[in-house]
Amino acid sequence: MATPDMVATPASSIFISGENEQRFSSVTDIIEVWGRAQYVGQDPGAAALNDLALLAGMYGMFAGAITAMALLQKQKGGSRGHSRVESQVMGMLNPWLQALVPCHAQMAKSIDRGIFESLGNPIQMQSIGMQNILKACDEEGVDAGSLRYFAGLMEKVVAERGGDGGIAEVATLLL
Repeated sequence: MATPDMVATPASSIFISGENEQRFSSVTDIIEVWGRAQYVGQDPGAAALNDLALLAGMYGMFAGAITAMALLQKQKGGSRGHSRVESQVMGMLNPWLQALVPCHAQMAKSIDRGIFESLGNPIQMQSIGMQNILKACDEEGVDAGSLRYFAGLMEKVVAERGGDGGIAEVATLLL
């Protein structure tokens, strides 16, 4: 699990699955030249599933970030040059997304427990915020298709279960 420039760095992971963890212990030192070896379960398909799950998270992040960058390009009063968007991404978007990373663990805990607390951000409020984003995209001529599906899931949670819970409840609609 790495981009090519991450191979053989601490950021690289290699997922291993099948039989049992001890079976792979004799080759762990060889594998770890390329990345941190992580045994993820006896199911032979568990390594591939973990890899694809992480890639799904990555592409979801990219879809949102690229939509954000398209909106930033539409900002009035500046050139459409690369450096303006880049400076806004470096100065605003990246720090914002980094600050939100701990929320993933909180959402995962909610999913594991089946209790979807709002953590101060009820899904109805977030759904309204998402509608504002979609409206801005429409008004600016930015394709928000990558966000629209998720917005629909948020609306469905609010309609069927109320708006006081947390955004992690969307996960229940994916299974």
